[in-house]
Amino acid sequence: MYDIYIKNTDDKEEYYSLYTNSYPDYEGYTFVSHFKKDKCQYYETQDPVDLNSIDTNKFGDYTKASLDGDTIVNSYIYQGKTNYRELSTLRVDAYDFETLKVYSELDNKPADFRLNIVNKLQKIDEKKMNEVSLKKEKDIKILEYNMALWRKLESGEVEIKEKSDYKCEMKIKNGYLISLEHYTPYNSDDGDMVYGISKMEFVDFVK
Repeated sequence: MYDIYIKNTDDKEEYYSLYTNSYPDYEGYTFVSHFKKDKCQYYETQDPVDLNSIDTNKFGDYTKASLDGDTIVNSYIYQGKTNYRELSTLRVDAYDFETLKVYSELDNKPADFRLNIVNKLQKIDEKKMNEVSLKKEKDIKILEYNMALWRKLESGEVEIKEKSDYKCEMKIKNGYLISLEHYTPYNSDDGDMVYGISKMEFVDFVK
């Protein structure tokens, strides 16, 4: 399970994010990222940090996701961007192609494996968007929907389901996305199908 917090700036191509993950090697760490256009600078820390206490002096050089670097770290620092752009818009952006290749490398897949999977899923999801349910809680609109899911079978083939067993949720306030919760399937070590939960909270949106 991981949590992402995103803070916007006056420039729609620039924002900050805090990312935590329960992956054993990185549990207790926070990845602090600064995105500008399609590049990222980041640092990791075990000290308490929030979006108002980011130490900009700790940032390194701008980087992009790379198969030559630490693939796990590169995936983590780009989680905020790829999840935000893919899950909130149901589409693959050119910005995210390098990151999808990094994810594929983590699973020892061909470089275009995840890109092809995501493209297939999004075509299904686009057709299902009319099935989204809408409800309101005071001034917050809540959209609930099911997204297509995939898993890799022992044969090496990919099984795609048009609906998951869980509802994803999107919250909108004053026309802005403020929260996104998404369930992601993956195969555990014993081969069972399990779900990871990604939660994103967005703060300080500007017009």
